Amino acid sequence: MTEARYAAMWAAAFALTVALEAPIVAWWLRRRGAPLGRAIAAACFAQLATHPWVWFVFPALGWQRRTSLAASELFAWWIEAALYALVTPGLRWRAVVVSLVANGVSYGVGALLW
Repeated sequence: MTEARYAAMWAAAFALTVALEAPIVAWWLRRRGAPLGRAIAAACFAQLATHPWVWFVFPALGWQRRTSLAASELFAWWIEAALYALVTPGLRWRAVVVSLVANGVSYGVGALLW
């Protein structure tokens, strides 16, 4: 697969991830008192902070596909949870839950589509 094709696949996957996860996270953060703009920005920033790692860094480590996939999904889940907890004080474990739900939805839909 060419680099251009892989980059195009990443862009499509990134757009789908944001479209699926951002509304879940933004809704949840809004319910906990975050302003709408901050909630949307946090959701989008979290995807931008983790998604390239999942697609470009972890696969380049040379691990078996399943190991790379598991490590990258755990990475995304926990980094995004930390970012959500920073945006809305007092969330702690709830940020872990919303990150798990949002990542689970996007992973599941992505797996069905690919």
